[in-house]
Amino acid sequence: MIPGLPARSLYREKLVLALNSRLGLMKLDELPWVNLSKPPGPVAWASKERMMLNQSWEPVYLFTNDPRASIADNRRVLKPHTPRQQRLIERGGEARDVVNSDGAYKVKPVSYGNQTAGSIPKNVLMIGHSCREQQRTKANARERGLRPHGAPMPLALADFLVRYLTAPGQLVADSFGGSLTTGRAAEINGRRWLCTEREWDYIAAGASRFA
Repeated sequence: MIPGLPARSLYREKLVLALNSRLGLMKLDELPWVNLSKPPGPVAWASKERMMLNQSWEPVYLFTNDPRASIADNRRVLKPHTPRQQRLIERGGEARDVVNSDGAYKVKPVSYGNQTAGSIPKNVLMIGHSCREQQRTKANARERGLRPHGAPMPLALADFLVRYLTAPGQLVADSFGGSLTTGRAAEINGRRWLCTEREWDYIAAGASRFA
């Protein structure tokens, strides 16, 4: 937010452009991380002045210096087919032959009839912030007199990104390691990891994840 105004800062857009123009990085994707249990805000402009809506998402940017060499693979994060999808596959796919949306979308007979390992996830991540792993880490920090991290990401988010963007055995690096959520997700999924963090309390608290 811009201080004192019901307007959002453009720092994210400027960051995206700078990563491309100054570092030559290309944007693979932008994944909205939707957290519907996020506390109301911005309070002044949504709850009091009523000019804005409560924000419930944050962007996850994926950048690379070479898109064709990207090792991201959606087969590592496939979701189970819904019962409806599975029934469609078992029937041999669609029976319809229709054209929708002025020809932009076509459905042909037997479409979606192949048995696959799972469903490709959408690029919108619906993950709440409530996380038992984070709750345990924060409780451990308080018991030891350490300052708990104020805004840790849920382990489920780090887990998804680690599996999607890297292969087993590869190195995952997080230069803003916090309480080592990324490191924990990497270790669970058989990746090597390296985290750096300037706040000692966060690192000390995060170490309890690996006791």
